[in-house]
Amino acid sequence: MSSEAQGDVVLSWLEDLRQRGIQHPVRVDVPSPASVAALARYAAMCGVSASASVLSKCGISIGKLLGAAGPDKFIDRLVNNLTEAHGEVSLHFFPFGGIAQTLEWMELYRARGHSRHA
Repeated sequence: MSSEAQGDVVLSWLEDLRQRGIQHPVRVDVPSPASVAALARYAAMCGVSASASVLSKCGISIGKLLGAAGPDKFIDRLVNNLTEAHGEVSLHFFPFGGIAQTLEWMELYRARGHSRHA
């Protein structure tokens, strides 16, 4: 599922929650920017694993594991679509790539003009 689609799922869930009369603040958990290799290590620690052959069958190159994954598109979807009707919503970042890298990402995101919710 794409990051945009994941954002849409959260937005729909929030709408449903509010329609049911639940008005409590909601904190959305977000994985912070991290290398794909770091995320794979966390997944392995949690008992989720994928062999190189399975990754290859899915079209994922082992060489691409040196890249990074971040929450930009997911956060963009929330920033661009959250309204007052969604109620009080905040974000909680899991610093998989490290606290310093997470804080750096947040500052860069805000500098791009996306400070409403991040």
